[in-house]
Amino acid sequence: MRFIPSYDEAVAICQRNPVFYETKHKVNGYDVSVFNYRLATFDDFKKDNAFEMRGLTFVFNQDGTVYKRFLGLHKFFNVNETEITQAHDIKNYEVVNVSNKLDGSMVTFIELPDGEIVAKTKNSFDADQVMRATAIFNEDEVLKSFVREQFDKGHCVFFEYTSPLNRIVIKYAVSSLSLIKIRDGVTGDYLFDESVPEGLKVAENETFDFTSLDDLMKKYETLEDKEGSVITFKKPDGEQLLVKVKTADYFAKHHLMTEFIYQENVIVEMILNETIDDMLSLIEDEEVRERITGFIKIVQVKFREEVERAQKFIDLYLADTSVSAKDFYAAHRTEPGFGDALYVVNRLRNGDDTLAIEDVVKRRLLKQTYRLMDAREWLGI
Repeated sequence: MRFIPSYDEAVAICQRNPVFYETKHKVNGYDVSVFNYRLATFDDFKKDNAFEMRGLTFVFNQDGTVYKRFLGLHKFFNVNETEITQAHDIKNYEVVNVSNKLDGSMVTFIELPDGEIVAKTKNSFDADQVMRATAIFNEDEVLKSFVREQFDKGHCVFFEYTSPLNRIVIKYAVSSLSLIKIRDGVTGDYLFDESVPEGLKVAENETFDFTSLDDLMKKYETLEDKEGSVITFKKPDGEQLLVKVKTADYFAKHHLMTEFIYQENVIVEMILNETIDDMLSLIEDEEVRERITGFIKIVQVKFREEVERAQKFIDLYLADTSVSAKDFYAAHRTEPGFGDALYVVNRLRNGDDTLAIEDVVKRRLLKQTYRLMDAREWLGI
């Protein structure tokens, strides 16, 4: 059975492994905690059985007790990316569903204790995509009724927001929310037999003959203007396994081709932007995979060290917010990490707590490692 952490279990995972973290929000007066990961490898997920730490959300009552838990889409991987998604091992599993992988932003919904339904992305309640998705939701009675009905059944629902205003790679003509998945909120099973009302936009299931994974992968070598698919397999033990299969055209448009595997600046960029999983799925040479996995571990450690250096200055400011900007700067301006922290502290002084120190550090490191030799120096190779 799939392990879905309680709130205390999710906190414990974060304490054991800092690649997993909790973000606390105040949403319309209610406390909401969201658990996610940053720069995590397959081994991180496997070690702590932390595959649900991807948008896992807990809504609290005013007295501090948990009102409800809302699942995200659990962390799943590309075909050939990990030890559990090798094509030669999974190709004979039963295919339950093959859904079109849209190239947009995932949006889900949660319910507050007062009954209000609120949209969110993996870790945000106020991103542009959330605001636009909320506008669509508020104007669509069919959509609102469907989400409410699924909540009453104890289900979690997931949509993809696609729009000409939210273009990633694939171009879309209109803004829309398309249903992509329904999950049982207790067991975590993905549900494919739920009736969908007329008028609700649904991501199309594939009509290609999927009796052969090899045939699908061959088709995707030439198919254009499509990201790929998510295949739900049923393993011999009955457990569901979700696997991503992406087209060669998508990899090309994202510049995720194997000729970059010896360019450390490109590798660091992919690790920091968390697109390295796509690259790993293309690499067959085990020695090269181990080399890139080694880089991932180096970046994990160095990134966390730099975040912690900066965080201590933010904590100092929060401990005494009366200190003047001038005095605070004079006391710490030469210390490592202070420059990153200053961006966040200045925002906090203006009442803005939306800037995460992790985002500041990431932005600086992307600039610092943009050139090949600078990336090699930072990696220490």
